Parts: sequence; C-alpha cells; structure tokens
Amino acid sequence: MNWITPRPAIAAATLTLAVSALPAAPVDAERLEALVETLDERREAMHIPGMAIAVVKDGEVILARGLGVADIDTDRPVTPDTIFCIGSSSKTITAAMAGIGVDRGKLEWDAPVSTYIPWFKLPEAEGSEAVNLIDLLSHRTGLTRMSLLWYGGTADRETIYATVPEASYYHPFRESWFYNNVTFAAAGFAAAAVENTTWEDLLQRDILDPVGMADTSPAHEHLANNPNAARGYLWDTEEESFKPLPPRVLSLIAPAGAINSSVNDMAKWVRVLLNDGALPDGTQLISEASLAQCWTPHATMPNGGAYGLGWMINDFQSTPYYEHGGNIDGFASTLAVMPDEGIGLTALMNVSASPMQAEVIQLVFDTLLNEPAGHAEEDGAAEDFSAYEGAYFFAALGGDLVVSADDEGGLACELPGQGTTALNAPDDEGYRAFAVNPAIKVRFQSDDTGRIVALEFYQGPAELLLPKRDEDGELITPGVPFDEHELALLTGKFFHDLLRETCEVILKDGQLSMDVPSQQAYPLAWDAANERWRFRDFPGIVLEFTQDTGSPATAIEFTQNGRTTTMPRVDGPDPDDLPSIADLEALRAEHLGTGQLAETRTMRITGRVKLIHQGVSGTWTAWADGRDRHAQRSDFSPFAISSSSHTAERSVDVSPMAPEPTISEPGTATYEISAGSHPWLGFAPLAWYAPKARVSGIEEFGDTPDAVVVVAEAEHAPPMRLYLDPDDGRTLGIRASIPIPGMGTIPIVTTLKEWRDVGGVRIPHRMEVSNPFTGEMVIECESVEFDVPVPPEVFDID
Repeated sequence: MNWITPRPAIAAATLTLAVSALPAAPVDAERLEALVETLDERREAMHIPGMAIAVVKDGEVILARGLGVADIDTDRPVTPDTIFCIGSSSKTITAAMAGIGVDRGKLEWDAPVSTYIPWFKLPEAEGSEAVNLIDLLSHRTGLTRMSLLWYGGTADRETIYATVPEASYYHPFRESWFYNNVTFAAAGFAAAAVENTTWEDLLQRDILDPVGMADTSPAHEHLANNPNAARGYLWDTEEESFKPLPPRVLSLIAPAGAINSSVNDMAKWVRVLLNDGALPDGTQLISEASLAQCWTPHATMPNGGAYGLGWMINDFQSTPYYEHGGNIDGFASTLAVMPDEGIGLTALMNVSASPMQAEVIQLVFDTLLNEPAGHAEEDGAAEDFSAYEGAYFFAALGGDLVVSADDEGGLACELPGQGTTALNAPDDEGYRAFAVNPAIKVRFQSDDTGRIVALEFYQGPAELLLPKRDEDGELITPGVPFDEHELALLTGKFFHDLLRETCEVILKDGQLSMDVPSQQAYPLAWDAANERWRFRDFPGIVLEFTQDTGSPATAIEFTQNGRTTTMPRVDGPDPDDLPSIADLEALRAEHLGTGQLAETRTMRITGRVKLIHQGVSGTWTAWADGRDRHAQRSDFSPFAISSSSHTAERSVDVSPMAPEPTISEPGTATYEISAGSHPWLGFAPLAWYAPKARVSGIEEFGDTPDAVVVVAEAEHAPPMRLYLDPDDGRTLGIRASIPIPGMGTIPIVTTLKEWRDVGGVRIPHRMEVSNPFTGEMVIECESVEFDVPVPPEVFDID
C-alpha cells in the first residue's frame, strides 16, 4: 500500500455502492421491477450499450433480464441468453475445479505445485519448491502483473512459463498481494494435469456438463462467431460515442479469464454455490470444505480487503459476501454470492469497464434485504434549497458534482459522467443518502456566516470534501482562524520517513497544500471541530503542526489509517540562495552541451530494454526530429511490439495492452504526457519539459544529498519534478504521475545514469523507470547518433 496515496483516487470505477442497515423486507414483483428500472437508468447514465442481470434467492432464479442492445449497429437486444465474455469472473470456476481435485485426493492445497506441473517455476529455487495452489489462487507469489507475456497473444504457453523464472519479485514471496493472471492460470493447468487432460476439457467435464451450462465455453469462437453473442465496446469520452472492440484471444491464460457465458447459465453456477456446492439433485459437485477454503481470507489486498481463492471477500451490513469481477476488451462482469442470506447475482455488460460492476451488487442486496428508502419527507418539500444548489468540485472524478432541486420536492445531485440521483431527506446529523443507494451520503458544510462552502461526501471508507464554486465559478476556500502570516509559519519542508520523501507545505492564494513529490499537491482544510488540519479531499488524513507561538512549525504529526508518523522539518536553503532557472540553463549549456540541441536537429538512439519484473528483454529505438517530433519503438518479440509517435498535431500510442491505438490531440493530458517523453530526456533545455518551470528547493535524490528540485508544470497533465545535479545541471531523476482511467494516478520515477559525451553533448546511457503497476524497466543505450535521417513512417504508426 502506498502511504498517503488515498486508494488510488476515488475514480469512477471505485464508486462502490453499499447501503445502511435496515430490516429485511419481502421481495415482490413491484420491487424487482423498480430494481430493473434503476439498473436500466444507471446503465444508460454510465454509457453501457447492453447488460444482462440474473438474481438468485433461496435456490430460485427470481430475476433474469436483458437491458439495452447487444449490437449497436443492428439494434439487437440483450436477453438472458446473450453471450458475453465473463473475464476474471472465470477465476471463481477455476478455483472450484482445483477444489474438486482436492476432494478427489489428486491435489493438495498446500503441496508444492511442482508435484503436478514440474515445468512451473518461480524466480528462485526456494519459491519454486514451496509455491502451492493457495499461493497461486490468492495472488501472493510476490510477482506483480505480467500482462505483456500474454496480452499480445503472439507467444505460446511454453514460452510464457519459461519466462516467469526470469522475472524479479516485486515483493518477497508470500508477503504481499499482487494480481497476476499468469501465475493464477497455472493453478488451472495443475488441476488439468493430474487428470491427464486439458483445462478446457476438464472445465467441460467437471463444471459445465454436471451444472447444465450448455451455452458456456472458453473457446474464442464461442464469442467471436456466435450470432447470439454481444459485441464489445469502449466508450470514448472525448468523442462521446461507442467504439467497437474485437474480442481478445485469452487461451494463453484461459483459467484466469477465458470463459464466455450468459446470465441464464451463470445463474446455474450461482445456485450451486448457494447450495453449499451441491447440484439441484443433491449430488455434491464440490465439498463444503473446499468451498469454504475458497471463501477463507488468504491475502490482504492493497485497499485493506481480503482475497480468498479466486474470490474477493466483503461484507454488506455486517454479513459476508464473496464476489469477483472481470474486465477485458469490450466486456465487464460481476458475480456475487451471500450464502447466509441465500442471495446471489451475476451481471454481464458489453463495455470494457464500468462502476456498474460494483453498483449492481449493492443495488441487488439493498432490494432484497432492505425496506424501500424514502425521498424527501413531506415537510422537506417546503425547504429552501437555493443555498445548497450549485457545483462542487469533485477532484477525484475530474469534474463537478452538481446539486439542484428536483421535480419531487427534494434535492438531487449529478456525479460527473454518472447521471443524476435523488437525495433522501436529511437524518438527525444532516446526512442525505442517495435514494438509489443509501450507503452513499452527503452533508453540506457551512462557514460561520451560514453560507454553504463545501459538500462532505461519504462512501464506505472514503470521506471526501468537495469545495463549492461561487457565482464566478471560483472555488470557495472555507475560512480559517489564521491570518496569512500565521499560515506562512506552517509552510516548509517536512520529511516523511515511510515515504522516504521530503514533502512541502506551500501557501498560495491563502490556501495551504501539502506537495507529495511522488504523487501530487493535496489541498488542506481546517477542521474547526477538532482544531487541526486535514487533507481537503480526504478528511481521514490528519495533520497537526508542532510549533511555539509565533515561530515556524518544527514538525507535523501525520495520521493516516490510524497510524501516526512524525514528520520533522527539513531545513533548506534560503530561497534567495537557490539558483534560478536561467542559472540552471546556463549550467546545463556549459556542462551538457544543451545549447547544441537546436529545434531542427535530428537524433537516433538504439539500445536494449528490460522489464525486470516481467522477465522480458527487447530492443529499443528512439528518434527525434527537433523539439516537437519524436517517436519510439520497443520490440519484445515474441511477446509484443509497442510504438509511439508525437508531433505538433497529435500523439499516437500503439500497445498490445490496448485494443486499438490511442490518439490524442493538443490540449489533453495524454498529449502533454507524450510531449514530456521526448528521448532527449534529461539533457534538453528545461523549457522543453513544460510551459512553466520553477525551482522549488534542495532535496536528496539517490546518492546526491543536495539535488536541485525543478517543478515543471503543464496545463493539463500532472507536474513533473526534476532533480538536477548542483554541479553540472544533469537531470538525476524525474518524478511524475500518469492518470490511468479507473485507477487514479500512477506514480513513475525515472533515474538517469551513465552519462557519456556524444559529439559535445552529454547523454545518459542508462534509464531506470519504475512504477508499482508493472515494476521496473531498464533502458541501456548502445548507439546515439545526431543529424541522421529520420524515416517519415515512424510518425505514421496508426
């Protein structure tokens, strides 16, 4: 878990909807129809072309319905028999297949996997000898995602698993949870190996045939060439339209996500799970003991949740339930069971990812277990809502939450990109719950004059503070009981021991913020009730300054997740003693030869690239044609080839990880991030990094204790922090963040080493790039040439 980083960002895909505890209520047809109407409304608001839902209660399918269309071009409707790819929801079935093998005495949960598949090895002998089914099925091998090995679909299975031992552990074996389809799939192959068959044939024999899932198959053709299959789509937010996506071939890691099915078939699987692993005729498909093993926590996920064997473990109103979603090109799924209440559901969608996956679980549980939530009470209809109405900045969703009066005499709010929902009447503490999901609550915050200045947003463990916009569209900063001089005493640099970073408290326009170098600047808000500071958008993160009256703060007591860390002040140089940007440019021109990098100069770099935590190596070539035209190509054959190009008109990225090229134009974050990836990284003029650059101080980076920190700010993309050698101006490293849809921002650290002279210009010949999602990448330059022809086709890659 990254300390400080709040889960990463409350992005659309993390708005899980839970509900408050209320007495159970009988389910009638009217409530089920109301549920369907709500699901359909939410489906449209979340840009999902089609969706199918099936709900099981006490052994019976009480709802099976199709919503929207399976194919936009033909307007073919979704039905309960429409086929979708269920993606990683397949993991629940593979885990059960392993459990059936254990029941038969052919597998053991804690026996070395090498007993069954001798070809499976981890990076070190100790891990290879110890790794067992539980390790694989609970993602606790210590290896992070190895998607490059299989996503391109060009390597065979033997090559993939021969590569696994070449990778490095991201964390030590069994110490942490890291999602990994390659290692998970090996458990399915082990279950098949002891039966002397393939995983596909074992699936048919042990699951599909006995359960009666006649229209379910892991075969790619079952989805790609089936007239009854849904067509997959991606919602393009800039174009505001759907783009069709071809189904991806998943045979290489089939046990982890290749199954295609309908909700009618998946409902049969849900009935078996809720029947303690028994078929309708009483035959035990999987023992209760093996099923219980699947639902036992075996690893702790980064968000604090528990993971069993192919299942995520949660609770609803203190009752446990087990679920797993799936996401793959053009398709999303969710599967959840609550055995104690005899409730289960499955939902399938033809869009790559959606917050609906989490929301549908909570909406179904709310419908089956809770009394209907009311809207505004009668006396609320006379309430004057004008003070509440307006826009509240929802930083985590990248837009405004808009509050307005609705036609029913109450308040409603519209989440950015997620539609509008009514708010219930306030409770005794002023909380107003979402009518569609009472677990999401808001409460308005006012200043001493009674003016509404912010909205408190509560959802599960997330507590966000959304500042309101005034009549001119400017964010209102709630008043604090300090003047500007007193606030200035709180500014400065403070060292966070867990992050091993120096964070800076800054004051701008009367607003305090904490700038975390590897992440972002977090605005602070004054908590008057408790007389302390907190992160404005994440009130659960608390700061208490240590200072003598009238003197600068000497430390910060920083509390997050119940853990307090003392951050001592780090004395830095007087701002007047810091070099200016002009000083640094002159230093770099003198020692690096940056003055020779004319706007029209060309360059080609060739070298080797290695993905340390995926065990893959390849070749890397980069071209530059002046400042605004550059391109790169990485060849990881036989696994994948990726390329990118950037010009003044657009940037293009072609990757096996994406179903189609990513094209962005000037004025977007993606374009500006591409502009910052120029191959002259580290030795170009500072002005090339971003429109604005400022010197922020002195910090330690690597072996350099007094690196000069330059913050380069772009208009749309997150800022970069450059760490420069104080003697010659070399860029020692760069900290940046890249927004990833549905994941928040991913921090990336680049370290530049092995500087050599090439035609009068000093150039780094080794670049180390790391992030917590894919691990570390190392690029070693073998050849650097200036003033060479640049093939025009490298800029035309889409």
